[in-house]
Amino acid sequence: MLSTHVWRRLSGVTLLVLTLQVAGWAGEAKEDFDWNDPPKGVFEDRWYAVLVNGQRSGYSRMATRRVDDTIESLNYIEMSIKRGPAEIKIVMKSKQRETLKGEALGFEAEQKMSLVGVKKVGQIRDGRVYITTTQQGRTTQADYPWDPKAKMSWATALATRTKPVAVGTTYDLWTYDALAKPSGPIRTTIKIVAKERVKLLDREVDAFKAETVTYLGFPITSESYVDEDGADIKMVMDLGFIKAELIACDEATARQEAAPPELFVQTFIELPKPLDAANLRRVRYRLRVDEDVKEEMFPKTAMQRAKRVSDRVIDLDVRRIDWKKLASSKPSTIPDDVKAYLGSSTFLNAKDPKIVELARKAIGDETEPTKMSDLLRKFVTEYVTLKDLTVGLGTASEVARSRQGDCTEHAVLLAAMARAAGLPARCVGGMVYVSSLAGRNYIFGFHMWTQVWIAGEWVDIDAALRQTDCDPSHIAMAIMPLNEDSMTDIAVGILPFIGKTKLEIIETEKIGQ
Repeated sequence: MLSTHVWRRLSGVTLLVLTLQVAGWAGEAKEDFDWNDPPKGVFEDRWYAVLVNGQRSGYSRMATRRVDDTIESLNYIEMSIKRGPAEIKIVMKSKQRETLKGEALGFEAEQKMSLVGVKKVGQIRDGRVYITTTQQGRTTQADYPWDPKAKMSWATALATRTKPVAVGTTYDLWTYDALAKPSGPIRTTIKIVAKERVKLLDREVDAFKAETVTYLGFPITSESYVDEDGADIKMVMDLGFIKAELIACDEATARQEAAPPELFVQTFIELPKPLDAANLRRVRYRLRVDEDVKEEMFPKTAMQRAKRVSDRVIDLDVRRIDWKKLASSKPSTIPDDVKAYLGSSTFLNAKDPKIVELARKAIGDETEPTKMSDLLRKFVTEYVTLKDLTVGLGTASEVARSRQGDCTEHAVLLAAMARAAGLPARCVGGMVYVSSLAGRNYIFGFHMWTQVWIAGEWVDIDAALRQTDCDPSHIAMAIMPLNEDSMTDIAVGILPFIGKTKLEIIETEKIGQ
């Protein structure tokens, strides 16, 4: 279920957003110093307790040090979440290098949300950022134009902490973090709105309150608190269904044993009675969302059409694909914008020899797209032999070797193998019906599956649920190309709906009607 994927990814997105908002890597300073000429060695070092929904989930350390004429900003986050009996550990760490004036030089960034990690090493030179990504012992290269307004940690500190903090002060920053968005900076606006008393675990202090907005496809609002020196002492992101906090404390307190929160069942949408999805040809849904929604927020696919009823109500018509008609369709030229879905990325490395080998093994000499899709789907369904909830979001290269995971691992491996076989493919996130899960009955849970481009349209196939002919309980909410900026895919497509959606079945049609 994507519910598991949502929490792995959203936990990462949430913490990345919070740390992107830090007005300079705040920390315990050795002594007062000249920002233009800080002392050698570590001159700021701060620890944070990470809380999720009020429970200790992990800790973070942020530190700044000077090495000769270079500033290194160190960031480490470690946290755990639970889904049922399974515990998932998430680790993100980075080191950014800048000149004393804040000019970006390079970085190292690593994240681990699965059995193995992904590491990115970047260099900024001649107006471009060059990134080498390593996973499973293999490397890929990418480069992008370097946006001159992009700021790494030290440049952000120079922009925000060299002036006195005062109510009414505003900052408009473009912050760069390769784990969040390697292709370019993310805009963050900060406004100091008040001075008030704030609780920090077992103590209270006076602090300046800041309202912060981070733009990841749509604005994500949060709040933070800074002391008189501009050092961040508390950051809070409350999305209703998940509240994440980073609270400044000493190292011993930060490292106290965590009690990972359960973040799985609360995402379910329960129905009053069962849905016979396996025998349905069509379902018409009505979704009521707490916030304004638009038709374009729901992807148009071969199965799905959306119609806006009012500001917060959407009707979705989801129909099974006619595979016989699809198979008889004339081949179509792949448009230029679809050709991008044949490429390789960290998550979907279609050039990985192992993935190429598996694709050839799955399809043999078959060249007809519908038959290729079916063969690939069936192969992945059986190839992933250890179907459990203990893996975070694994890349296709990892799954090809571990043969382990849940819906997300099935989806990424199938998409990568399809690309290796010459079929444009991508992943899609949304909801699907399950008769029972985690002690709940008749529920829609968040899920992830695959789409392939056949005869001019995107066609759904689901390796985790053993469906080439996907039943009409598949509701697509977010297209996931899983390119190098994939950290934002979930935030943009899924966040507006989790914990804010009610679902009603308006009409059904059985197969044969």
